[in-house]
Amino acid sequence: MADCTPLPRTPEPLRATFPGGATLVAQDMIKTAQPALAPLQPIFDIIDAVSTTFRVVQAIPEALGPHRTQRASSG
Repeated sequence: MADCTPLPRTPEPLRATFPGGATLVAQDMIKTAQPALAPLQPIFDIIDAVSTTFRVVQAIPEALGPHRTQRASSG
């Protein structure tokens, strides 16, 4: 029995405290936090829509081509 190796210690569980005082304790925080963040999905969708709209508005001048003053001076 002297040849037995000790088992590795399990890591301490991760703790996350959310607004409102809810505390989440888990070994695998990603799997556990995903359902907890599900109510925030509409907010993430709004942020995604705003950032996409911003990128589209920025791309419009490039899509229309150079300004008239630039065309006149180059020709």
